[in-house]
Amino acid sequence: MIWLQYFMLFIAFQGIFFSIILLYITPSNRKAINILFSGLLISVSFYILPNCIAGFPMDFPRIYLFSNIFIYTFTPIFYLLLNILFDDSFKFHNKHTIYIIPVLVYLIFLLKYLPMSDAIILKRLQSGNFTDLYFIDLFTFIFNLFIIYKSWILFKRYRTQLIPLQKGAVIVFIGFILINNLLWINKVLLHLGNIGFHMNLTHDSIYWVSFSLLIFFPLTFLIIRSNFFKEYILTKTSQGYKVDNLELSKVESILIRIMKEQKPYLDSDFSLSDLATLSGIKQYYLSRVMNHFMKTTFFNLINSYRLNEFLMLVNLKEYKNISLIDIAYESGFKSKSTFYKMFKENKGQSPKDYLKSIGSPYYKS
Repeated sequence: MIWLQYFMLFIAFQGIFFSIILLYITPSNRKAINILFSGLLISVSFYILPNCIAGFPMDFPRIYLFSNIFIYTFTPIFYLLLNILFDDSFKFHNKHTIYIIPVLVYLIFLLKYLPMSDAIILKRLQSGNFTDLYFIDLFTFIFNLFIIYKSWILFKRYRTQLIPLQKGAVIVFIGFILINNLLWINKVLLHLGNIGFHMNLTHDSIYWVSFSLLIFFPLTFLIIRSNFFKEYILTKTSQGYKVDNLELSKVESILIRIMKEQKPYLDSDFSLSDLATLSGIKQYYLSRVMNHFMKTTFFNLINSYRLNEFLMLVNLKEYKNISLIDIAYESGFKSKSTFYKMFKENKGQSPKDYLKSIGSPYYKS
């Protein structure tokens, strides 16, 4: 279908173009975010590109085979991008190298095909005789489902920071990635054992359009109206960008006063949009103040107040016979896991060990 090839070609070059732009405008404080977002665009673009150029697989079978590596990368890149978007304190560790395991395995198995002639590789492509690579695809699909699940859990944890538009964007993007993985593994299962949904020309078009939307959707969202991406990805470079520290300090004072006087954080569903309503300050500006002036995120700021509330309540006599987790819930924490994680990150110990170490009345007879 000629229209589909032109559409895919347009989308692929659009993704490559914007990935270069993002790298060019990268400020030092958002370098990792822009690199990951560029990597996401590039991985999808370079997977689409060989499949939309007429005759490419036949003329360059070796390169075409190698291009399939990009299908292994966009799901883990998206998950890492979500982590760093939501949590300013997120750092890359050695444990994150697990996400490149499918790529490495694919490259290792690919080595045996590289010495083959183009004619032999082309014949294998036409017959689908790549059983070992298909089993790697199957393993990667299961791995990707786990990553998608983790992405959803991560989103649920930080969704109170987001306005409805932003929540919808993340949900749609996770949905696109899930659909793409399902369509991809359907093709693999058909090759392995003729199991799955047989895709005619129309269904095949859906497969490639869905991949194209992985680029088209976030770029459209970025360009048209999203403060989410403006704030986190297209952050202006410090050169020529003047910030009125006095004005930012005033906003910080307003936020602190609201937290102390109204204690809105006691509502476990309190969101950034709620804070904007209370303060009369736009969400985008609040995010800027918290991220760049106060050096924190909405999630961490709110939970720091909840933690202080917990430490105050736990020392009151009337809370002596109430469980720690119930006190945490009364302090505004929505889940046990969030409470324990925040406590350990801030105090370096579990709540029980910390309270005993400071001689809290809660553990005195």
